[in-house]
Amino acid sequence: MGVTTEIDPVELTKSLIACPSITPEDAGVLGQLQKELERIGFECKRYKFTDENTPDVDNLFAKYGNGRPHLCFGGHTDVVPVGELNAWSSDPFVPTINNGKIYGRGASDMKSAIAAFVSAASTYINNGKFDGTISLLITNDEEGPAINGTKKVLEEIHKNGENIDSCIVGEPTCQNKLG
Repeated sequence: MGVTTEIDPVELTKSLIACPSITPEDAGVLGQLQKELERIGFECKRYKFTDENTPDVDNLFAKYGNGRPHLCFGGHTDVVPVGELNAWSSDPFVPTINNGKIYGRGASDMKSAIAAFVSAASTYINNGKFDGTISLLITNDEEGPAINGTKKVLEEIHKNGENIDSCIVGEPTCQNKLG
């Protein structure tokens, strides 16, 4: 299970931002992420859910390893609508770097966090002895109804024998102080 390449978090962030994944549209963002994860050795499974009066939602569960502990990174690729285009200094789906910061829809919430975790996971797997499991549970249903995403994926993977020991959520927009 060796990784031969590491993932550049800036380049991955830019490729994710370029996908206009406005809730509930996937716009290819999960496919882009899946391609990168499979390239470094993750096994990926897609889960599509629907519920009455809600849109179909695509989700991704990617896993590397089969041991313990099992660390999962939870996140979402969907973004809110861009609003007034004239309020943007550049196209919201064309990532722009200015003064060392990446700008674009989803840069903060939360495509950069996903890219950072994927990059860190690839570096860790590539450079060390690894006996545990690293996974990503990524939904495209956080900004919308949030019915056909994380909870349903967790239920499905649990039915299939997956037990997650710890989870990191890279969501940057919680207004409550935690911890």
